[in-house]
Amino acid sequence: MPIEHVKQDSKRLLDEIEATLNKAKRIVVVTGAGISTNCGIPDFRSKEGLYNLISSEHNSRLDSKTAGGLLKGKDLFSDTVWRDEDSTSAFRTFIASLRQKIKDDIKATSQTHKLIRRIRDNKKLLRCYTQNIDGLEARDELCLDMSRGTGSRSRFTKNSMQLPQHTAHNQLGGKMDGGCEVVQLHGDLDTVRCNVCQRTKNWTANEQEAFLKGETLRCQECELEDVVRQAAGKRGSAIGNLRPNIVLYGEDNPMETEIGSILSRDLTFGADLLLIMGTSLQVHGLKAVVKEFAKAVHSKKTGKVIFINLSEPSKSVWKDTIDYWIEMDCDMWAKDKLRMKQSELDLKTKKVSKADVKDKENIQAAPLLPGKRKSFSTPAKKRSVLQPKLPTPSSVGSTGLAELDPISATSAKRSFPDAKTTITDQLPSPPPSKRRKVSHNFEVWDANETVVLEDLPEASIATSPCKGRKRKLKDKVRVW
Repeated sequence: MPIEHVKQDSKRLLDEIEATLNKAKRIVVVTGAGISTNCGIPDFRSKEGLYNLISSEHNSRLDSKTAGGLLKGKDLFSDTVWRDEDSTSAFRTFIASLRQKIKDDIKATSQTHKLIRRIRDNKKLLRCYTQNIDGLEARDELCLDMSRGTGSRSRFTKNSMQLPQHTAHNQLGGKMDGGCEVVQLHGDLDTVRCNVCQRTKNWTANEQEAFLKGETLRCQECELEDVVRQAAGKRGSAIGNLRPNIVLYGEDNPMETEIGSILSRDLTFGADLLLIMGTSLQVHGLKAVVKEFAKAVHSKKTGKVIFINLSEPSKSVWKDTIDYWIEMDCDMWAKDKLRMKQSELDLKTKKVSKADVKDKENIQAAPLLPGKRKSFSTPAKKRSVLQPKLPTPSSVGSTGLAELDPISATSAKRSFPDAKTTITDQLPSPPPSKRRKVSHNFEVWDANETVVLEDLPEASIATSPCKGRKRKLKDKVRVW
């Protein structure tokens, strides 16, 4: 399937992608150095990138005879950097300088970082996998601690989605525990690692000062172990050197087991959207991660893979993997998404539950006003077309009830033995007589309205045909 090319003015396709983002429930984000360039951190492969910067700054410090020629920028991020002391010293100095620049000069995160935070806050972030070592995601309160693991699987359930974001459920072991939200595939600049025992420790001011000078620091854990062994009469052990805890080209990742565990678990979570931002997808390991997630996403009916970068992905490699290539700066695209309302990014369209429907059905009707009563008339669809509508008392003028309807005349006499009786109460209509099927469609008027029958013609008042019924109605006034 060919990759859909989306330009900045492709409104139809951009709206289609926006709808896909809104409907997604579990999003995996893969990022590279491109999401941090607008913060002031250079990428690797551009003209102003780290590779060219390293070549221009550090070649003058190296002895071309011992270094085997001029140092290329890529060589400083390769395992070949450990072959001689000059390149190793240059590596330490450069990484320490980069760390100091990030800590001191970078004041804010990029729009892409904020978008990832927004996705997390909307409870749609399954995981973010990044090649970056700057750790800027932590400034947006995203968790980078690998020891937190994969987090709670129940955070994507319907009940958990209704929990408020900032609660105790977000804590370790809670229902909304996201675990390690950002997995740093290539290490970080907050810790140093021994090249022998592989133990890590925090990067302190002591390491920063030594690395800026290009000096070597020995591992204190290895030294202590060596002393203990020799004191016990055993052979001494090797003592390693501290190095920045980042993964270079050609090296095995010391966190491979932890990353593999999280990755395997995430592939079973049912991701339905994969966002790739700020990376050219040149690293072999990252290619494998993206392809695995793309398979999982495409197994969903509406699953999509979206690539946001200024450089075009290789069609021969990614034509069956990437659905959309958005040719835009990732921060520009992210800024447009951040303009959306929080509810529009609610990575779950709210569905009306059965309980909500039941509540709506059980809503009680508003109480009737005093003197008002629901009519007990026959439904209109069952009423005969030829059936006349009986008049209300107010509509009775000089014409007698007998002239309007014989039943009304008889009813009036049964209801009011004394023609001078005044109607002061309103009572419910009685059920229809079994002797005669009569369709009742009486208009109910206000009980406070007074109707005097003394002005009616004498011929309109008929005698009661039933004395027993008259006795039952002795103390009541009925209108029917």
